[in-house]
Amino acid sequence: MKKYLVLSIVLLFSLAGMACDFCNCYLGLNPHYKKNSLSLRHSITNYKGTHHDLGEFSDVGLKDEDFLETRTVTELHGQIYLTPKIQLILNIPYMTSHESMSEAAEMAMSNHSHGHDGTAGETMHGIGDPLIIGHYQLFNKVGMDSTSFAQRLFAGGGLKFPVGSYKLGPNADPSEAAHKPGTGSWDFLISASYLAKMHKAGLNINASYMLTTMNNEDFQFGNRFNVNAIVYYQCKLQHNYLFPGIGIFLEQAAEDWSGRSYMRNSGGEILYAHAGLDFYYRRLSFNLAYQMPIKQSLNQPQPELSRRMIAGIAVALN
Repeated sequence: MKKYLVLSIVLLFSLAGMACDFCNCYLGLNPHYKKNSLSLRHSITNYKGTHHDLGEFSDVGLKDEDFLETRTVTELHGQIYLTPKIQLILNIPYMTSHESMSEAAEMAMSNHSHGHDGTAGETMHGIGDPLIIGHYQLFNKVGMDSTSFAQRLFAGGGLKFPVGSYKLGPNADPSEAAHKPGTGSWDFLISASYLAKMHKAGLNINASYMLTTMNNEDFQFGNRFNVNAIVYYQCKLQHNYLFPGIGIFLEQAAEDWSGRSYMRNSGGEILYAHAGLDFYYRRLSFNLAYQMPIKQSLNQPQPELSRRMIAGIAVALN
């Protein structure tokens, strides 16, 4: 019976492991419950729109669809249990941001009097800011069998290191900082994860708050708040396990700060739906997920999220 509980909690951790664009960090936990583990996760996020005011180009009839961005994040994720109740997590991301635009948009941007820092097809890539998180298990109430109610709570915090490239050119628009792999700032994370399970159904709720600081170019990303809730169901396939899950995610960000003023085309909130599928085979786990926005309330003008796809693999080391 204990094995069923362990595998159920494994799923909850894997579904929580999403990359958040507002905070550029890995918010979830590694799939393997109470095991030292190593995982690799890859996400692709598509956007449409621009930080430029399209009213400036009304004479050529440009729309959000004329401006596209694809952002990919590949994350190396490690988890170590220092004690049965103390969990240490390290995440190292590699980020690629590719911007493109229609032929009409490219011509309008190049001919516009304000100019444009960048060209169609521009790509930025590099190692992002590593994140280290420490969590303490506040309680772990386990039922006597698989039909009993069980719940578990982790809480703690982390530190993001300014390793990734973040510097902009002398004439660059400050909004271009959102496309850089790094932030140039030391940021602090407060987070908690609640897990509950009864029979073959479970619930996972994660929440985090990122406190940002200003980098040496007088730029500061707004503080970020994220919360998500996911429900799942356990299916057994011979000696393997399959876990479908659905959920809802909320990401909020305050306005960014450049120099001595806030940037009006930054910050806001996104509410989106999540559907995931996880498969477990011995020490390996594989996961797929798809996310799409339900509602976006962003301070315009800035690109809006179209969809996000995630794939990952993890291995338990002990």
